[in-house]
Amino acid sequence: MFTELLEMQSFLNKPVRQLSLGQKMRAELAIALLHDPDILYLDEPTIGLDVVVKDKIRKFVRELNREKKTTVILTTHDMADIEEICDRIIMIDHGTLMLDQTIASFKSQGADQYYVEVAFKNYKKPLSFDGVELMKEQPFCHTYSINPRLVSMNDLLSCISELFEVTDITIKKPEIDEIVRKIYTSQSGETKLSMKESFLKKSIEKL
Repeated sequence: MFTELLEMQSFLNKPVRQLSLGQKMRAELAIALLHDPDILYLDEPTIGLDVVVKDKIRKFVRELNREKKTTVILTTHDMADIEEICDRIIMIDHGTLMLDQTIASFKSQGADQYYVEVAFKNYKKPLSFDGVELMKEQPFCHTYSINPRLVSMNDLLSCISELFEVTDITIKKPEIDEIVRKIYTSQSGETKLSMKESFLKKSIEKL
């Protein structure tokens, strides 16, 4: 099963020294699972691998969890690993638990913002009103950050059709790494504020 899922047929009988990094990683995964463990710990399993091998490993881990109900604990800096493999996310900063929730709940934290990419032949002027911010300007493509609390989708699309000769339009939610960055930045600011308040309190007590 591992040979088939990890596509190891072509290098199964090769000496280890002749294997590429991606082949070694797939072989190590298979070896780690031969005794059918209940829990599998993966530390940066896709680091340094090409996109094809990354995809194979992610698919394998998902299939392993589905077929054998193996619990997978994954530590990674690759947000695509988290998005494609995990059902639950835990964020830790310097040993402190920042959050523990489902991926769906985690991604809902980006619901206060989305992005619209407009490709066009020509335009009268960039969008400019409350709730809309030009993030990236290219010769025939603009990317805007949209605050849905300030502007409705109907109003936005109506305005785009008036100002642009549109060739394509893409609506994107914030990427998972952007949400992570936002949370870390927010928590860092709160920590600094807490430290400042603690310092002021101690100073006042001394006075």
